[in-house]
Amino acid sequence: MVDAAREKGILAFGNVNDMNKEENGADVVVSSSLWHMESAINHAISRVKDGSFKAENYKEWTMMAKGGASLAPYYEFEDKISAETKAKVEQASAKIMDGSFMVEINDEEPKSTF
Repeated sequence: MVDAAREKGILAFGNVNDMNKEENGADVVVSSSLWHMESAINHAISRVKDGSFKAENYKEWTMMAKGGASLAPYYEFEDKISAETKAKVEQASAKIMDGSFMVEINDEEPKSTF
């Protein structure tokens, strides 16, 4: 994805890992949504330890409010993004964390627009 964005001269946003840092996304990847498995794993381990482990949907443990996701730094884009835009990102993050805003997840298979 990083190479394709670079080839086309467009900016990109990474997903799951820090694509700016880990995939040479300098000057291409503005930021990345990061996935942190630790909260889901720790939840499962605590259930095993207290004897209450059972099959369950771990989705909530992979979400930002439970520590399962975060936003990577802006790196070289830090000074290129307006303070107003960064404030809006922070406000949205705070609303996600306090539960007043839920991001709808669309699990449908993506379709090409080309």
